[in-house]
Amino acid sequence: MNLIVASYRFRLVQLCKGFLNQGYITAAQMEQLSEFYKLYTGLGGNGAAKVYYDKALAIRNAMKAGAKGIKTSV
Repeated sequence: MNLIVASYRFRLVQLCKGFLNQGYITAAQMEQLSEFYKLYTGLGGNGAAKVYYDKALAIRNAMKAGAKGIKTSV
């Protein structure tokens, strides 16, 4: 089980870093990322990926609000 959780954490962080470097995240990408995060936490993920997930969520929320020049550094 630990290997599965570690794999999910690794992939979540990689996805989030990609979106942060990209500077935006589409609604479809956010939906997929959210589902992936739910699976991770459901398997007992301890929140180590939460920092990156929250940053990706902040990008999406800022985009919805129409914000410009959002800091997206990893």
